[in-house]
Amino acid sequence: MEYALAIVCGIIYGGTIGVCKYLFLWRKVIKAKDDEVFKPGTIYLRMGISYAVNIIALLLIYLLRNMIPLNFVALLVSGAISLSLMSRTSSLVKVYGKK
Repeated sequence: MEYALAIVCGIIYGGTIGVCKYLFLWRKVIKAKDDEVFKPGTIYLRMGISYAVNIIALLLIYLLRNMIPLNFVALLVSGAISLSLMSRTSSLVKVYGKK
């Protein structure tokens, strides 16, 4: 039961971070009109910030591993998978939104 609770908490944690990352970093780029052009530097900066947020989110789980009463490995792996899936999902919004 401890593993299942850690997995659920990791999914919620990673999903929350992923949604916030989408709202604050990528929403302007994804919801942009077709004629709006972004400089490559802007995209690269957002990518770097996105990677940094991912690392900080997982580092936070690592640093708090002794204070969190859940299984550390299950929490870390499920959080990482959830962060990765939210990044992919937010990029698919643009693809499927162009019907």
